[in-house]
Order: sequence, then C-alpha cells, then structure tokens
Amino acid sequence: MAYLSSEDLHAAASALAAAPLAQEFCLLCFFCLGFLLCRTSVVKRLLSLERLPRIGSGTLLQLHQQRRYEEAW
Repeated sequence: MAYLSSEDLHAAASALAAAPLAQEFCLLCFFCLGFLLCRTSVVKRLLSLERLPRIGSGTLLQLHQQRRYEEAW
C-alpha cells in the first residue's frame, strides 16, 4: 500500500482550503458583471423597459374620474 507523505497531505489540504474562496470570488465577479449589464441602457431598451408610455398625473386623474382604469396600464 502506498501512503501519503505529510507534504502530500499539506498540499491537498491547502488546495481544498482555497477552493471555497475561489468559488466565492467567481460568484462575486459574475454578480457584478450581471448587475452592470442589467443596469445599462442598451439592455433596458432591449427589454423595452424604457419604451413604456408615460402618463401624466392629470391624465390619470381624468381616467380615474371616467372609471376607465384599464387604459392607465
């Protein structure tokens, strides 16, 4: 049987100890990248979030008084 030396055990332990840190760093990088991509105006335009019609408060009040609730959406 082959036994592991203390140097081999130390190398394996240090590699296993560094794995969670590397995983957390990758998760942080992907989170930041995703956050920046979703905040750009190009992505907002592609998802048509900025193309929604803007209705003023006077128009909303008139639609409410006329009970035309669906047209405000």
